[in-house]
Amino acid sequence: MLPPSSRNMPIPSRAVLGLLAVFAAAHLSEAACPAGTFDCGDGGCVPQEKRCDFWTDCKNKKDESDCKVEDCKTGTFGCGNGKCVRKLIHRCEGVDDCGNGADEKDCKPNECGLGAFYCGNGKCVRKNRKCDGKDDCGNGNDETQCKPEECQSYTFPCGNGRCVKVEKKCDGTDHCGNGADEKGCAAISKTKGPKPADTTTCPKGQFNCGDGGCVAMDKRCNHWKDCRNGADEANCAKSDCRGGAFHCGGNSMRCTWSQDRCDGNKNCDNNSDEENCTPEDCKPLTRYCGNGRCVLTKRWCDGKDDCGNGYDEKDCSKDECQPYTTFCEAKKGKKAKCVPQGTSC
Repeated sequence: MLPPSSRNMPIPSRAVLGLLAVFAAAHLSEAACPAGTFDCGDGGCVPQEKRCDFWTDCKNKKDESDCKVEDCKTGTFGCGNGKCVRKLIHRCEGVDDCGNGADEKDCKPNECGLGAFYCGNGKCVRKNRKCDGKDDCGNGNDETQCKPEECQSYTFPCGNGRCVKVEKKCDGTDHCGNGADEKGCAAISKTKGPKPADTTTCPKGQFNCGDGGCVAMDKRCNHWKDCRNGADEANCAKSDCRGGAFHCGGNSMRCTWSQDRCDGNKNCDNNSDEENCTPEDCKPLTRYCGNGRCVLTKRWCDGKDDCGNGYDEKDCSKDECQPYTTFCEAKKGKKAKCVPQGTSC
């Protein structure tokens, strides 16, 4: 018999009970991540060692947010703003990857990355910003003692260790400091109309950009755009690729970094840097497909055929499924597989 206090209490409807059951199930699923894993908060779990390693493993990217400096894994740099970046690539390479400039502060000469120039004040700038007519270092070191061949294609060599922007040539103001940018300008009108096209002839051993600029010939086909219009990286023959760069071949006529080959990312526009790979060629954090391709490990068992032959989706176990997928058990002659969340087995 019910106690007197409960005799007049309303009985919950089936709809209310159903909603309570759904809520309870959802609440349980949120806390379903086993020990040693990180809860993505979207129903997915990833191994704890993948937290703050610069690779996004949670579908909602939660594993790479709100990272403390001590959370950042080996090989990464803690930005101090909840973000980690790859130390080897992003630390002191002249670009603010952290968003707060932390990866570009207090750099030492030997820390400046590939393609970066040390300013002498704890800062590195990209080499293509050196001798470009602008003080990128903040102390002027990137704009002093510039050789004529070091001046960027869109600048004019003053002959006194400085370079000025081409558009400042013959504008009536001595930007060089020695008057070189204002010499031979008597025939140019300072009143109306555009300036005549630059017909500069490049010195021997330099490449003509075709836009009035010249760059050293060893900058041709080195995977850096030194000409303002990118002409130095166009129509490259295999023999033109510098410094061990990889030639994309086919109709591409481009060069890319040799270290980009077989890394699971498309760097050549025809994807030739990801073809004809051997298992030994595959870079760290990738797996071999068996057909001459390498695919990033984080794309393995993600419900999508990234290899092109289905190898990355073959014989996937529940533990191998990416956090944003659903595991489908083997049944009725069909093998187990991972499918994107929201897709029925």
